[in-house]
Amino acid sequence: MAIISPRKEIFQGRYRVTFRMKLEGNPLSNVSRIARIDVVSPDTRRLLMAKDLFADDFLADNTYQEFSLSVDLNRPLNLRFRVYSDGAASFCIDCIRIKRISEV
Repeated sequence: MAIISPRKEIFQGRYRVTFRMKLEGNPLSNVSRIARIDVVSPDTRRLLMAKDLFADDFLADNTYQEFSLSVDLNRPLNLRFRVYSDGAASFCIDCIRIKRISEV
């Protein structure tokens, strides 16, 4: 299962993309990958950054946590923010925030 954001044009710069998520219930295994978060550019058809999330990455069940990725853009691009589930556990996504942290 995948959750994919609409395209969002992002200007040149360094960004922090934060996914706010919580784990619901017990995963099938603590070593199983729960989800993968990533940032892709439909313009270049490239994966810009990704992170695999495991049960141990979640500090407590039913508590929202933030997982961040850093992305550097040397020109404006359309981006998509995606979350993939491996089906090893249920989780919720509250929001995805994009914050410019510097110019490149």
